[in-house]
Amino acid sequence: MSKEKTQGKSGNTFLNALKKSNMTAMLAILVVMIIIASIISPYFLDIYNLQSVLRDLALRSRCFF
Repeated sequence: MSKEKTQGKSGNTFLNALKKSNMTAMLAILVVMIIIASIISPYFLDIYNLQSVLRDLALRSRCFF
């Protein structure tokens, strides 16, 4: 029975760490925005658009670092 409690605590520890992290909320918002954009616009998940978005992100992230 002590093994079950130990395994339960490790799983709960991971979930608690996710709940405390601000990055988890930001990731959830990003995923929701991607889902909404892909439903609204049929061109959002197009290969050309995804390449453009990734290129822009790479250029902007380079400016910050």
